[in-house]
Amino acid sequence: RFRFPRAFHDSSTRRLLSALVSTLVIIAVAEALIMVVMGRLPPMSSWAEALLDSALLSMLALPFVYLFVLRPLERHASDRQEAERALRKKDDDITQAVQKYRDIVENAVEGIYQTTPDGDFITANAALAHMLGYESPAQLISEHAGIAARVYADPTSRETFVQRLARDGAVLGLEFEVQCRDGTRRWVSENARVVRNAAGAVEYYEGTMMDITERKYAQEALRESERLLKESQSIAGVGNYVLDIASGAWTSSPVLDDIFGIGPQFDRSVAGWVS
Repeated sequence: RFRFPRAFHDSSTRRLLSALVSTLVIIAVAEALIMVVMGRLPPMSSWAEALLDSALLSMLALPFVYLFVLRPLERHASDRQEAERALRKKDDDITQAVQKYRDIVENAVEGIYQTTPDGDFITANAALAHMLGYESPAQLISEHAGIAARVYADPTSRETFVQRLARDGAVLGLEFEVQCRDGTRRWVSENARVVRNAAGAVEYYEGTMMDITERKYAQEALRESERLLKESQSIAGVGNYVLDIASGAWTSSPVLDDIFGIGPQFDRSVAGWVS
């Protein structure tokens, strides 16, 4: 059973069939005109027989037309459609990946940015803008030029940052103070890396900033508390120690060392403690 493929619905196939039909019509008309000019116009019965013969020949030729013309066109059209579908899927996947990355950046708790080597913001997320006292990333990018002078509370921190990037290609855990838009200062921890083009030239820096102000304040408060404890012990002549029974190691304050009359080289073990 002969089945017409879906290629017959393809515009290129329709054009081919139209061309074939048009060619047959032109040939038939030309033949009739030649017969009229030559005065050999056949009777109507002969015309009917000629039309029937043409139809039979067309039916016999159609399978060959399909096998050698239409079927290759169908495969070509199918391959093209498959390639277009694959390309669209690839574009959709890229679009979804970009959107996911954008969502991650925009909703991140850490500040994320890209800057020129000269110190101008290229991109920034909302967390970084708010961290530095700006209403939006657009405001941060448009108003902020010269990061060294306007973001870093101490410009030498920027120099250290650039030097470490040039030497190592990345910076991890660099802590420094930033100056916010309203003049207040906050402590941040920065991670960054250098992004280069195919020729090896620096294109931009990208990295993250985390606000560690509360942690720094807690560390300073702890150090101040330890300093006050040492001073109080020194004034009162009170020493303290910690003896780890499991390991046998012990530590003591300078005041207790003075009371015992021992120095840093003393054997700080259980035996030393007992002696």
